[in-house]
Amino acid sequence: RGCGALEVLEAVRLANSDAAERLFASRLHCCGVCFDQVPGAKALRLFACSHVFCKQCLRGLCSVQIKEGSVHLVKCPEFGCGEGLSQADVRNLVEPEEFERYERVSVGRVLDTMSDLHWCPRCQSPCLMEDEKEDAFARCPICMYSFCTVCRGSWHPGAPCTHIDDASLRGLRAELKSLKDSKGARGKKEEARMRFLQGHIDTLMSEKAIIASTKKCPNCKSSIEKDGGCNKMTCGKCGKYFCWLCNRIIDGYQHYQRGRCAGQLFPEGAENDDYIPDDV
Repeated sequence: RGCGALEVLEAVRLANSDAAERLFASRLHCCGVCFDQVPGAKALRLFACSHVFCKQCLRGLCSVQIKEGSVHLVKCPEFGCGEGLSQADVRNLVEPEEFERYERVSVGRVLDTMSDLHWCPRCQSPCLMEDEKEDAFARCPICMYSFCTVCRGSWHPGAPCTHIDDASLRGLRAELKSLKDSKGARGKKEEARMRFLQGHIDTLMSEKAIIASTKKCPNCKSSIEKDGGCNKMTCGKCGKYFCWLCNRIIDGYQHYQRGRCAGQLFPEGAENDDYIPDDV
């Protein structure tokens, strides 16, 4: 059975391509970086723009940018060009472990531009927010963990965030800064996300301050706020004394004369000259 027209054209194209590669390999080429004359076997014609450089120069440029995580700068070094190198070009130039990092960082940069994407706190897989009405809800498609994208704790519908750490706040601030610094025009979705992030950062800062100054009474579990003074607390509900430092029920000031809380009746730097023990 005879070959079809498409098969014939493909065969001709491959033959021409092979012939062009053999011709390129048989000649000397001037590297646009070091200006040395190098044989074709040691040179590379870039796929996107056809500029030619020696592999040694290109390999050095690529390796530096990949090592620094600046994969967006893996571009043609020809003045005024700036075309990005194709994956095939990069693979042809660098070591396998470098190419693996190049791919990983490239994918990460793309994912970081997606405002509705978050990373699962458990398995670190990328997750998309599923419900537009629930701005902070996400479910991991790998481990099925449902979590709050603000505090990164388990999902708590209708309840304020209680798990607040510095890493969460840094992540929110970084995302907000990235949106603010983006040079492209922001759409309604991005503007809404910025308002959401700023509001949650403000709320989390307030809640973090409250959490830092509030503890549960170890006897009746009532919330007690500390607004200064010594570390001996009195529960306004059950009347029990407890230590702010170790959160244990205590008899009185004697607790600060022995054990791990000894000498720590007052916070470091607090005024303590005027106190009069009422239960010595």
